[in-house]
Amino acid sequence: VPVLVRRKPGARIAHMGCFVYGGAAHESLSHAGLTSLVARTSLKGTLTRSAAQCAEDAERLGGSLSVAVSKELTSWSISVPLSEATAAAVLLADVVERASFPDDAVAAERAQLLAELRSRRDDMLRHPLALARQALFGQHTYAIDALGTQETVAALDAGHVRAWHADVILGGDAVLAIVCDGEPSELAALVSG
Repeated sequence: VPVLVRRKPGARIAHMGCFVYGGAAHESLSHAGLTSLVARTSLKGTLTRSAAQCAEDAERLGGSLSVAVSKELTSWSISVPLSEATAAAVLLADVVERASFPDDAVAAERAQLLAELRSRRDDMLRHPLALARQALFGQHTYAIDALGTQETVAALDAGHVRAWHADVILGGDAVLAIVCDGEPSELAALVSG
């Protein structure tokens, strides 16, 4: 896994992330929204931490974990004081590599996604853009929002989530990145470890 390090003199905050090639465009049309569900649910517990412990550990370090899904990438990131970079790297790795995807957490995140999709139909900007995207891209996955559709998200379950995580996230191409004021070789070793 490539590690990108950017030394930023004077920066007392370490920004680090894991970026995986595998976003919404890699889903089948029948599974649209799966990557978003995987990313969101990954924060709901790992094999060694509960969802509350993940949030508390990030907060104790002075940061918070975040996820993002685009058409081509899925990413996890955290920003913490430089003195907490090692612990943050361990937490980030735990969430990305060892997410547990409990059935109840997948169901709760699926319900949240469905609520967001319902509210988007009333959005005077996003809804027309979604219609234009569908007209432009037709049957290609670019036609569908990264959140998926009401129908596809409703059909997803924990089995789909676990399989997608194993195949696309753990089996995909990834890049680790860190930006802060530190020795690049030490930072690269920290993140790659």
